[in-house]
Amino acid sequence: MRKLLGTLLFLTVGINAAQATPAACATRAGTMLDALGRNDYAAASREMGAPLQAAAQQKMLISMWEALIRNNWGPYRSHGEASTIVDDGTITKIKLPLQFDHGSTTATITCNPKEDGAIDELVLL
Repeated sequence: MRKLLGTLLFLTVGINAAQATPAACATRAGTMLDALGRNDYAAASREMGAPLQAAAQQKMLISMWEALIRNNWGPYRSHGEASTIVDDGTITKIKLPLQFDHGSTTATITCNPKEDGAIDELVLL
């Protein structure tokens, strides 16, 4: 069943006041999602900011990712081209289409401007 279809994967930490470029954010997001798709959680965590690398956040991310793969979308296949939502000098937020065996969704990624675009927030709808 698709009981988790409406589940929202939401991980967040505070946003800093400088800026990460949309290109840097998109590169890190694609690398992270491709690593998640290979179940390479260590590689995925390297694209995240320090707070998202905390053990509790990693455990929650892995649990939710695996449940969504198992119960809803099937294996991850690829991501499309990123589009910029916000790039206002204080935050960078992008949308990234994702393709799975049993459907597609969109990831919204917010990057940390002080850590070369490290990911501070990941939302899958």
